[in-house]
Amino acid sequence: MQDFSQAILKGPRKAGVYVNRANVWRETGDHRCALDDYTTAIQFDRRSCAAYNNRGLLHLEHNRLDAALADFDLAIRFNDMYAEAFNNQGVA
Repeated sequence: MQDFSQAILKGPRKAGVYVNRANVWRETGDHRCALDDYTTAIQFDRRSCAAYNNRGLLHLEHNRLDAALADFDLAIRFNDMYAEAFNNQGVA
């Protein structure tokens, strides 16, 4: 976690760092921080399939099905070969 936070301080406009830190937040159970970091990643890279997909999973875990499906749809729109997003869409 600390490494990702330091990377953000050095280069805060890198969406991938926010996605990676969000993944750690999510795994440790801090879903609010994870949601914030996925959303920040999307602000820096509107086409971040990983951010949309992973934020969708977070929404799905909290039974926010419409938000989850919207995020999976966007991940697929930006990469129509993103099998994980298709799978997650089917699960939702």
